[in-house]
Formats: sequence, C-alpha cells, structure tokens
Amino acid sequence: MESLSLIGEVRQALSNVMDPHFQISLDDMGMVSGVEVEDGVVMVKLVIPCMGCPAFDDIQIAVHDELGHLSGVREVRVVPDWEAPGSASSISSFGRSFMQSYGVQL
Repeated sequence: MESLSLIGEVRQALSNVMDPHFQISLDDMGMVSGVEVEDGVVMVKLVIPCMGCPAFDDIQIAVHDELGHLSGVREVRVVPDWEAPGSASSISSFGRSFMQSYGVQL
C-alpha cells in the first residue's frame, strides 16, 4: 500500500489537468472517479462523457504529463470508468457556475 501522501500528491496534480473543452479541471468536471497507487503504478479512473470521446487521447496525455514527473511514480495508467455514473451532480459548484456562464444547461 502506497503512502497516503503520494495519493494526495497525485490528487493535487490532477487538479492541474484541464478538460480540453471547458478549460476547467477534470476534478471540477466530476470526471475523476478513482485513483489507485500500488508499487509506483498510478491508475486514474475517469468518467468519460461519451464512448469514442474525441478528447480522450488528449486527456490521457495531459494526465501522463502531469503525474509522470512525481517522485515515486514509475507508471501512469488512465482508464475509462464506464460503470461510474456521470451526471451534472458530480460537477463541482465552481464547474457548474463556469459552464452555465458559457450557456451550458445542466
């Protein structure tokens, strides 16, 4: 079991990864459904809004870039979490306000 501090560092770093459509963090978008760390391997589970999401490759690259340099991380895996329910209620209040300011109905 990895230290809670590494998981905390991973979570903090993920707050810097932006949704390519709205330029707010994946966390604020409610897309991070889980983070697991074992023996330096970080697995990030993401709720993807649609199958075949055209931005998924860009999101994976951004997550790898952000987490790959953390001390203690030797591998990063990004996997879609098709079982986690994606809904407007999982978007943070900041994310909802931001999106609504651009006319997105939630």
